[in-house]
Amino acid sequence: APGFGGFLEDAYLTLLVTSTLYSLWAMFALPRKDNTLLGWVHVLSGAGAFATSLWALALERGLRESPDWTWMWLSAALYTANALSWFPLLKYYRGSEETRNAFFLSYSFVVSFQGIQLIAWSAQPDAPSWMFWAVMPFWFWSIRKIAESADFVVALLPKSVDAALGEGNFAAVALADARARVKGIKFDTPTVTYASLNLAAAIFDNAYMALYTALGPAGFWHTSQMFNDDDFHLRLIKPAIGSLTVSV
Repeated sequence: APGFGGFLEDAYLTLLVTSTLYSLWAMFALPRKDNTLLGWVHVLSGAGAFATSLWALALERGLRESPDWTWMWLSAALYTANALSWFPLLKYYRGSEETRNAFFLSYSFVVSFQGIQLIAWSAQPDAPSWMFWAVMPFWFWSIRKIAESADFVVALLPKSVDAALGEGNFAAVALADARARVKGIKFDTPTVTYASLNLAAAIFDNAYMALYTALGPAGFWHTSQMFNDDDFHLRLIKPAIGSLTVSV
């Protein structure tokens, strides 16, 4: 992209690629507390997922070409395996509850992004008709991330809200549960920004899923292409780059 927007895009991609290369090095160079099979599944699937995203990024930026179906299935499988293998490994984590739940939220985003990747590829002329139904199980992760995002926002509400709600009712219990799940959260600018952006992104993604579910692949992407034809092309790798950004 020309102009200042192009500069920001190049800066972001440079930072992303540099961070990814460092992460790939750290995966194998730094000692780990867990050397189980599940731990290695997490490391190897993560390394593979990162490599597939870098490959797609190189194709798009260097040759203005999109990857193929093999890449799509491999990328989605690796990111899903990497995210799902992480959840059991959290038992080794000794940090705060807030940070632990931030990990849960991050990987919920990553799994849900694979559903969005299926949505993107379902508009391809040679896409199988059953891809629409393959997207539907990802509703679980899409709804989950909106609930996890809401925990952070609700837990940031001032203490005066607790007194106003009273005790024993649904709202009071929900607020208390959210505070317990992200115990130790601090009301500061970075945290408020993080929580607000995550909730906004989760709401947008759920609206995206809802529109796709209502319109189906043909209707959904016909509408999207009318607004921005370039985005219709870039949609094929955006979920993978989003997954890479969250994972790194």
